[in-house]
Amino acid sequence: MIRKFLESLRKFIEEICCVAHERGIPFPKRPWRKYRAEVENGRLDIRFVETDWKPDLSAFSERTVGLNTEESRVFGDLIEIIERSEKLSRVFLTDNAGNPLPKELDKRQIKYWVLSRLLPIIRLYFSEVGSFDFSSRVFSRVCDRLEREIEQFPRCERILLCPLVGVHVAEGCCFQLEDDLRIRSLSQEEIEELFNECVPYYPGPNFSTVIEVRRIIEAFNAISFPLEDSRRIECLVTALRLLSGERVFVPFQVEKNLGVLKIPFEKASFMSLEQRIVPVPGRLYILNERDRAEVEEMYRCMSEFLLDSKSGKIDLDTKLKRRVALALRKYSECLDQTSHEWKLIASWTALEALFSPSDQSELSFRLALRAATFLGQKEVYQKLKNSYRIRCKIVHGRSSSEDEVKSAVTETEEVLSQVLRKILQEPESYTPDQLEEKLLQNLTAGCT
Repeated sequence: MIRKFLESLRKFIEEICCVAHERGIPFPKRPWRKYRAEVENGRLDIRFVETDWKPDLSAFSERTVGLNTEESRVFGDLIEIIERSEKLSRVFLTDNAGNPLPKELDKRQIKYWVLSRLLPIIRLYFSEVGSFDFSSRVFSRVCDRLEREIEQFPRCERILLCPLVGVHVAEGCCFQLEDDLRIRSLSQEEIEELFNECVPYYPGPNFSTVIEVRRIIEAFNAISFPLEDSRRIECLVTALRLLSGERVFVPFQVEKNLGVLKIPFEKASFMSLEQRIVPVPGRLYILNERDRAEVEEMYRCMSEFLLDSKSGKIDLDTKLKRRVALALRKYSECLDQTSHEWKLIASWTALEALFSPSDQSELSFRLALRAATFLGQKEVYQKLKNSYRIRCKIVHGRSSSEDEVKSAVTETEEVLSQVLRKILQEPESYTPDQLEEKLLQNLTAGCT
């Protein structure tokens, strides 16, 4: 029955071509902006090159092509074949929830519904041909894909693309972090597609890299990717922020089916305007093959901490986990701020969450001492003492020079990033209330 369906579909597409030629209907095209993406001096530059013309797939409808299904010589046969096949009826004669179409629909309404389900297939064919001409080679290629998908239906492959601002994966490099999750660079064609289809509605910064999630889903049971995937993406973005020290973020995401059968429909979602107008990262975090182990390790640690409550590695009690979770949030807030004063305050909120003692006396001394002891770096103590002094001046309304504040922010963010990374990678070493005792033991050992 599927073979008869494909043969009837072939005749229908041939009929569209004939009607278009007979009525002098021009092949619908739309302007397509071409871009060139380059990384220069650590910055991503995506330049407009020229305007080209591509098939306007949205124009392929009953009205614009000029073919009325009522006058079609073969469309009725196509409907009849679909109705006689249980498998084809499941694909073309069900609503988006998988339920059979209401029995009260008349023939005209059924024809309209089937045409709406066939349009993605018709659009794919004409997008590859680029004219109102019939090509057996292109049609066979489309049919091969269509036949496989009908056999697998309602299981279909769906993809979630999340552009990453502030990260660039070097050409030929791909980071497969889980079976269905990876970071990869975009091809020239993909950049053009996203910038033509999505970016005109999104006044945001450039990007050349995406987080990609692929899933085989049941078309009628899953309209969107589950919340679990959003949380995994959040883990990855936070890991990249810790590694780069920059405001890496995802400005929008696009969900779509990879197959010929577009059920359910594609969609794009955008972040709030406030998130999109914050300045882009100061420098581009370029990932090469040598960064693979570090990225994989940090993502694994972040996932174990934020997602896997039963993980054996992140073995912290509830109180300490709350401290680290707050510090991670404040670290991200710090990167998102444009004011250096607020950056410093956010950084110190994170450090206080991690190292503040139960006894609040001599707080700045003990925070700096604990952080320096935890990292095993003497110079951290003086850096944090100076940073805390500037933080107090800001909080209490006393002025500091812009260079002084900026320098304190840079040093404090760097220390905070090192601390968080060590906690995630070596959670057994994070015992804040025992750090002074550890220091005394080291001093005692040095004197004997």
